Amino acid sequence: MAKFSVGLDILNTLRTWTNLLRNLTFGDNFKGFEWEGTITAGEVMKITHNLKVTPTRFVITSSKGTCLVVQSATNKATAEFFYIENTASSSAFIGKVLILP
Repeated sequence: MAKFSVGLDILNTLRTWTNLLRNLTFGDNFKGFEWEGTITAGEVMKITHNLKVTPTRFVITSSKGTCLVVQSATNKATAEFFYIENTASSSAFIGKVLILP
């Protein structure tokens, strides 16, 4: 049976790709606009985005606090703005949101 040796170039390339893939963020994998901030209890947040299309959904990528954040039912998203609402009565939302087309 023949023996094959793996060159150092291949091993270095694999290490490089492994490190790069480990450092990817959620936002790096999706076309979207990431927003970070605070939404006080009961507040509707108007977020300006650069998607150039009307977003249809969002993903919470990190958060602190115990609250429910939803897409606003009273303010409709546009190609320029997206609205999310903190429906909690006393807890603020602190975190990141990825807005998706």
